[in-house]
Amino acid sequence: MNKNLDKAIKKYMQATKRLLICPKDYRSQFIDDMKRDMEHFIQENEPKGYSDITCYFGTPAELAQTYLDSVPKDELAKYKIKRKAYITIMSIILVTFLIGTIVFSGIKLSTSRKLEKFYIHESMEVLEKIQNDNF
Repeated sequence: MNKNLDKAIKKYMQATKRLLICPKDYRSQFIDDMKRDMEHFIQENEPKGYSDITCYFGTPAELAQTYLDSVPKDELAKYKIKRKAYITIMSIILVTFLIGTIVFSGIKLSTSRKLEKFYIHESMEVLEKIQNDNF
């Protein structure tokens, strides 16, 4: 098999995988079937590149949709609800983390400026005392 065909197959499979929004066990089964089908296709047809693959299998979107149509609708619905909840929870955690980091950084910066002002003020008093003692 040539390098261009390897790249085309990898590109096609990755594009198809991205479009498979379904439970992991269905996705794994589909990927195994797709690999097997791809091997048969290569042995029988000697494709040259990506266009040969899409002519035979269809676009990644078409192939993914054909497979998703065979997955039970209730399982897809449950998966989509779980996925949406997971994304929402992860987003909330990320936003909370970012806000916490910003607040913590602001407090730390504010505290360091107060200390800096304190040290400058104390240093000025010490310098003034030294000057007064020398005269």
